[in-house]
Amino acid sequence: MARRHSKRNTKRLERRLIITVHGIRTYGDWQERLEQLVGNKIGSGSVQVLNYKYGYFSVLAFIIPLFRWLVVRRFRSDLIDWCGREDWCRIDLIGHSFGTHVLAWALHGIVEDERPKIHTIVLAGSVLRGSFPWRDLVGSCVQRVVNDCGSRDTVLVVNQLVVLFTGMAGRAGFSGATHGDFRNRFFVFGHSGYFLDARGKPDDNWMNAFWMPILADDGPIAPIDRRPKPTLIDGVVQTLANNAEPFKLIIYLAPVVLAGIWIFGLYQDAKTESDRARNALARILSERAWSALGEGRSNLATRYALAGQRLAPTNAPHYRAPLSRTLFPDVPAETIRGHSAKIFSIAVSPDGSRAVSAGADGQAILWSRHPLRKLKTFPHEKLLVLGATFDPSGSFVLTISADGVVRFWHAQSGMLIRSIAGPERDTKRALFSPDGSHILTESSDNSVLIWDILTGNLVLTVHGATTAAFRPDGRTIAIGRNDGTVRLLNLQTGRARGVPLGTHKDEVTVVVFGRDGKTLATGSVDGVVRIWDAGTGEALSQPLLHGNDVKSIAFSADGLSLHVIDIKGNAYVWDAKSSRIRTANPNWADDVSIAEFGFQGRFALVGRASGRITMWDAQASRNVVDLRGEHPNPVTAVGFFGSAVAVGDRSGNLTIFDLHNLILEINDLVQQACSQEIYKTAKFSWLETAADPLIREIWQPSEGNRLFCE
Repeated sequence: MARRHSKRNTKRLERRLIITVHGIRTYGDWQERLEQLVGNKIGSGSVQVLNYKYGYFSVLAFIIPLFRWLVVRRFRSDLIDWCGREDWCRIDLIGHSFGTHVLAWALHGIVEDERPKIHTIVLAGSVLRGSFPWRDLVGSCVQRVVNDCGSRDTVLVVNQLVVLFTGMAGRAGFSGATHGDFRNRFFVFGHSGYFLDARGKPDDNWMNAFWMPILADDGPIAPIDRRPKPTLIDGVVQTLANNAEPFKLIIYLAPVVLAGIWIFGLYQDAKTESDRARNALARILSERAWSALGEGRSNLATRYALAGQRLAPTNAPHYRAPLSRTLFPDVPAETIRGHSAKIFSIAVSPDGSRAVSAGADGQAILWSRHPLRKLKTFPHEKLLVLGATFDPSGSFVLTISADGVVRFWHAQSGMLIRSIAGPERDTKRALFSPDGSHILTESSDNSVLIWDILTGNLVLTVHGATTAAFRPDGRTIAIGRNDGTVRLLNLQTGRARGVPLGTHKDEVTVVVFGRDGKTLATGSVDGVVRIWDAGTGEALSQPLLHGNDVKSIAFSADGLSLHVIDIKGNAYVWDAKSSRIRTANPNWADDVSIAEFGFQGRFALVGRASGRITMWDAQASRNVVDLRGEHPNPVTAVGFFGSAVAVGDRSGNLTIFDLHNLILEINDLVQQACSQEIYKTAKFSWLETAADPLIREIWQPSEGNRLFCE
């Protein structure tokens, strides 16, 4: 009994497993024929042949990687199950066409420690790429690999050119080193020549001659190569096929990319239309708020502004001002009389804590902001003081008087340090270099002079110049001339840098550098503003056209816009790149006495001959508040003083308007409004809803009213 038990164990241990996998567009009839050959040659009792059938697989399904992956995944699960059912003494895998892809990737996809031990893998007409990573399998879980190739297999050429992530290893072989346990064998027939005769009829002779010896033994595999000598056409086809993968990716991805671009374009169009609609809605809600404010209905105006914030938060400038005006209707103002005659100019210190004013009463006065009081007086022996400014450190004050003398004062002690220039020149303007080492003066005789502060010596004179500006680095000066040209001069040598920057049709009135010193804006009596590359002298935009002489120019903090005021007091905000007007405040009147931009270009103050003072919101393009109505003394000087604006008038009065609430950001204003109980729970009333189609269609959706401060 013990002997019979031992024989049964020996027979079980000698059992072999052969698994076959067919290709696409076939039911794999060769599998049963091979099974019969195995039974006849090796013995059906010792070998179990499993013919894996995944059904008819169309070309369309083969092209789509997902469908191939599903077949591989199912086969992998079955392979693990079959290999684990018995303690097989030898396991062989045989695949044709797509079957080679299925069995190779199924085995490769099994965790390394769990891969079954495969004795021999036989591939025929393989659709695998020549670079398949057999190094991960051969020598570890696979003992031998035989790759039989048909040198006339045009099906694989088409596959290589069309189907992603596949190749033609069944025609050209696998790349890399070959040896007795890893062999490419080459025959002269097509994709199904392994199973058919020359007339295309089923035939088992080839399988019997070339596969059965491999399945019957386990020795080294002999090389076979029956291919004829390659021709030029064979080389071209081989080269094109081997490099087809990038082109296949482009072909397959192109429709996806184009569809994505088309969908993205639709999204962008929809977003543009949505932004346009929201912008229009914000303007409408803003107008509703201003209208309600004009009627004295501040509660309704606030609700309109809050509604705008909720529906179009990116368009805050349109309703920030009305919300500020409803929450803070009064603008605090403080007036002090320091001069006894007209104030010509007001300049603010770099830290914003002090200001200096110049007056017709022969004085320049230094003021503190908190509290507003007079700190120092700089007397000029009854001469008109036409201008005053601070040096970059704020420690010194420079003044210009009617005798043409420029005086340099110590701000803290009030002592006169130095006087420069002389009565033979009528000085119009003076400014410090960025490092405070030089002073530039402009004279009415069309000359610009550069002075050394330490020595008081004149270091450079430029004739025919109408205006000038220092570059932020302090080493270059831009000179605007009366012939309409602009030159860049080296401060140390006085020599011109490059050629003149274009031409205006009339004398240049303003030159100003951008904050980075790379761009330069120029304005002229011809009403044109131009923007230049300060390094190359090339024009960076189309001419910005105005109807009147250009008075002042300033770049925005980000350098993307330009703030321009002409001699009539018209204020413009230009897009520096597109040369288009973003917003404008055309007064079209001759009664403007002064106009200045402030608060980083967000607002402009406009003073009229009638004494009225208006603040214009440059972002919303609207006059938002009258700081003062009709007044006998029009404004003659302006200085932006931190969050306030200082104005000097013809009588010598200095007035500080506290604009902190006006320039608050929208989130601060909304928080302030929503801290009040009336807006936390309020909605538009049924009467307002019925009377206003906008509220009825936009703010009152079908699900009911919405609160403003939800």
